[in-house]
Amino acid sequence: MLNDLLKDRYKEILSCHSEFITAKYRSNDETYNHLSGIFLPKVHAEYSNSKNKVMIIGRETKGWKDPGKDSFESIDNYVQKAMKIHNDAFLEQLNEKNPKGCTFLNFLRAIADKAGGQGIVWANLFCIAHKKSIPSNSKHFGQIKELSKKLLMAQIEILNPDILIFANGISTAPHRRDFFPLENCIHSKDFIEVDSKITNHYLWQFDLKGKNRNYLSFRLHHPSAYSEKAIYARKFFLEKVLPGRLI
Repeated sequence: MLNDLLKDRYKEILSCHSEFITAKYRSNDETYNHLSGIFLPKVHAEYSNSKNKVMIIGRETKGWKDPGKDSFESIDNYVQKAMKIHNDAFLEQLNEKNPKGCTFLNFLRAIADKAGGQGIVWANLFCIAHKKSIPSNSKHFGQIKELSKKLLMAQIEILNPDILIFANGISTAPHRRDFFPLENCIHSKDFIEVDSKITNHYLWQFDLKGKNRNYLSFRLHHPSAYSEKAIYARKFFLEKVLPGRLI
């Protein structure tokens, strides 16, 4: 049911941004060739019944697969294929073993281990990557940013998660604040009184004002950040903070 609602909203939003579906193969503008497919999250069939619904918001997904030329029959066809790509990749990643180092997907799996995989939402601040990285250098960044905001807001509204985790890095802070202004981040909490090593630069808790309710939220550095303080704050969050917010 929720995936049907997502699908309908995606179609509605993309009808106003169809250039990102068709232009890559139908336009002479080569700047579209450097853009990834559109990241359209889907959730587990048992998401509604999950005790813990946690949305993890990354930055962008490098090299995200495009549904391909045969997806242009309709927006409906494109959305169905893009949602399947997300679902297949998510299920595959949940079952992968962690490689060495700090990665976003290691972080996602760590949260799924604690909260339960059925209630996890894998989302992104930006729905399209440019040259397998943040799309800010793309000629089309303004439109990508507008589309990304619409899609992310729809996902939050429809899926109504219990917890939002912003793990998209310091470099995206200005764009994140455009999406979610600081004045909408209320009842903030620092952890420095609990642990002097953790400032709000590395871990911050707040309630995000939503359309119908407030969302318990956390902001961390991107999980690939390898500074000692970033790693320490991430470990503290996973071991000390998150378990106390789960059912």
